[in-house]
Amino acid sequence: MASVRDAILKGRTSAPVLDVIAFYAGAQEDLRFLPPRPEADRRKAAERRQSFTLHDAAGDIVAAAAVFDYGDSDPFVELSDTLVEKAYRGCGLQGLLLTLRVASVVATQGFDMGITTAVMPQNPASVRNIERAGFVKWDGALESAYESCPACPNRPASGGCCCIFYELPRVASQSMVRDLLGHGTRAVVSGKQGTLTLDLSAIRLVRDQDFRAILKEFADLP
Repeated sequence: MASVRDAILKGRTSAPVLDVIAFYAGAQEDLRFLPPRPEADRRKAAERRQSFTLHDAAGDIVAAAAVFDYGDSDPFVELSDTLVEKAYRGCGLQGLLLTLRVASVVATQGFDMGITTAVMPQNPASVRNIERAGFVKWDGALESAYESCPACPNRPASGGCCCIFYELPRVASQSMVRDLLGHGTRAVVSGKQGTLTLDLSAIRLVRDQDFRAILKEFADLP
């Protein structure tokens, strides 16, 4: 049996939504590090091809992440729901999933759409990853960003939110898009626990020349 570092993972945006929901349902222990997410949100992300999954040779999901709206008219989206199976952590997958989602927002929702995320401080690995990617504290977070707080099992007893909100400056978005354009349909990621090869040919955002032209236009902006 090949080791994790020798595995080639296949990226998709078309995984059946029930498979995606089952992936999260099977990781209850790890969900304590994620903000609560209604099933309807995951369905919507999957329907518009902004639910990204990585699959092993057997076709099973080993990592997932998505893009979510705050509201119908809010000029910001949230990158959230990042979950990687333990065997594949520490290999750079979170950074790749961030890059894919940023490029998706740029290509399908416009250059001016604000990109944000929320991380629990009890998850230092994720905090390091997003800060390394260029995210900065989002001090002016929208009221709608806190809508899930009343039902959140992690909400502090004193009230408030359990997460730190971040936003991504355009210059950081451009850097991530350039990285993706450099990968093509084959990407190699690495971290402290090893190196992985990703086959991204099934992701239209990566392979489609029209999308790549939009991404290049964005990346070349002054």
